[in-house]
Amino acid sequence: GDRKKLYGLTGAFQAMVRDTTEVYYQRMRKHVYVTPKSFLCLIDFYKQLYKVKYEEINVQERSVNTGLQKLKEASEQVQKLKVVIKEKAAVMAVEEKKTNVMLEKVTIEKGKADKKAEIVNA
Repeated sequence: GDRKKLYGLTGAFQAMVRDTTEVYYQRMRKHVYVTPKSFLCLIDFYKQLYKVKYEEINVQERSVNTGLQKLKEASEQVQKLKVVIKEKAAVMAVEEKKTNVMLEKVTIEKGKADKKAEIVNA
């Protein structure tokens, strides 16, 4: 299962390192030998790098989850505010009707006052 996959992966790494050392020899004319000890050092480095990258991903995951939580909270607040706005809109409609009725009364009374003023001034 997993052990066989791991063995295959380490073998693939060894082959890639061997191929890279051949390219290095062709370009630089210097031999680099991969010993079992140096390969184990490479594996240790890979494990350290893996831990660092794993932690970075965890930090990013926590940030994303925090952001999603804040978006959810904001969405809930928006829904609550929509309800409040509907309630306030109903109250405002009633108050607007009252204001319009009062405005009509004031306009009528002003018209009457203007007529009386014309009669008195005439």
